[in-house]
Amino acid sequence: MTVDNLFDVPEAATNLIALLADEGVAHFFINPGTDSAPIQEALAAARAAGTPSPRAVLCVHESVALAAAIGHHMASGRPQAVMVHVDAGTLNLGCQLHNAQRNGTPVVMFAGRTPYSSAPEVRGHRDAYIHWQQEQLDQPAVVRNYAKWHMEVPRGRELAPIVRRAFQVAQSSPSGPAYVMLPREALMEPGSRALPRRLPPAIPPGPDPGPWAGWPGSWSPGSGSSSSRVGPRRNPGPRSCWPASPSCSVRR
Repeated sequence: MTVDNLFDVPEAATNLIALLADEGVAHFFINPGTDSAPIQEALAAARAAGTPSPRAVLCVHESVALAAAIGHHMASGRPQAVMVHVDAGTLNLGCQLHNAQRNGTPVVMFAGRTPYSSAPEVRGHRDAYIHWQQEQLDQPAVVRNYAKWHMEVPRGRELAPIVRRAFQVAQSSPSGPAYVMLPREALMEPGSRALPRRLPPAIPPGPDPGPWAGWPGSWSPGSGSSSSRVGPRRNPGPRSCWPASPSCSVRR
């Protein structure tokens, strides 16, 4: 990678910054590595141009980055974004993965993925010995038990729809973390000329209260009564409609 290429703003990475801003992400918590250089350049370019972009927050440890994202969501209600370095950075998220899952934090965890290509003519190719040591058979396995959804961006032009989907899944009830892998080549490829629209969070439908009308303790829309614990990550509709009848076989 030449110095000139390094400071060219990659279009796909530029797409990522624009998407984060459009999704309402105010702060981007980053623990950088060799894979995040295109993103850092895109952030700097957006700031210089005065275009909307999240504020980059340098975090000294990946666990700190995710903990900060969890806390920011608790204070602001906004969706969150974190960037870590390949498999090692993903592992360093540590127990905060559990906290993000159990708190229902709508956070998209971005992680680099060691480049696929070693051909010098490919922008973002492997250019250091560490890129071979970072190769893992199943990097998403680290988060599979905690993330609602995971995906790898295969090409620059696929970044925008994948990021939109990640934020939709993270914010859909029950909310929680999503995980997106970003190979460096994909970040340095041309992205989308026009960004896809934001996808609204999916809302699970509540059951029809009609069959329970007139039952003692029955639920009705807008009644506000509920016998189950409902946290901020839950849609109370489906969980609060069971009647208080001893003949009902469903345990409340």
